[in-house]
Amino acid sequence: MLGHKEWRFAFYILPALNVVAAIGASTLVRSISGKAIVAALIFLQVALSWFTGYLSAINYPGGEALKALHEHIESGRDHVSSGRVIIHVDVLPAMTGVTLFQSTHLDRTRANGTRLDPFAGVLPASCESKQCWVYDKTEDLPRSGPEAARAWSTYTHLVTEAPDCRVLRTQSGDVLAASRQPFEPIAPPISSFSGLRRKSASQIKTDLLGLPKAIASALRGHGNLDSVMRLGLPVVTVEEPAVWLCRRKVEIS
Repeated sequence: MLGHKEWRFAFYILPALNVVAAIGASTLVRSISGKAIVAALIFLQVALSWFTGYLSAINYPGGEALKALHEHIESGRDHVSSGRVIIHVDVLPAMTGVTLFQSTHLDRTRANGTRLDPFAGVLPASCESKQCWVYDKTEDLPRSGPEAARAWSTYTHLVTEAPDCRVLRTQSGDVLAASRQPFEPIAPPISSFSGLRRKSASQIKTDLLGLPKAIASALRGHGNLDSVMRLGLPVVTVEEPAVWLCRRKVEIS
């Protein structure tokens, strides 16, 4: 029931919860009505797990953003793709999917030249020295004044939660205009789950009428389970922009 707690904090109470659940289930299955209740509870649990798993899948904008940034730079469409790439990763992206496994251009060698990972094939191969990128996760960088200009001057790209890549502010805390910002967006922002909205009665009716077709399409392999879930649920999942991909401007006015 504690929404912000991670799975690792709740894992230790599972044996106790399983014991309590087993005692209740053993009592219920002694009657036909009790068996029906247990079956309904199991069905409800599977449905809830499916639904929360779907929500979790759209709740990692940081990982999606870093993947998109790799594809953008590696395609050669970026004006700094031929030089040193230094990426700053904000706190939100770092908490929502940016991992060392995904940092495919990370230098994975020790100072003495040996490989960091002893498990061949588990991590991506280390990059060539001239092709290595820097993935910087420094927190609390200054946002205003000369110190901010110097602090952000080393980065070529950002994976940030700052809307429209506007990371710098005035001394009073106001966001500087886009023309005075050192970075610009290079792609639409990555959206993330932000809540649920109830469907109207007419929308529920329309979606339920289209549900059989969506199920048949998913069974034939032409559709996906996400579309089935969106049609079958009485709520709509709301997504809002969460992470922006940015590059340094060629000229800063």
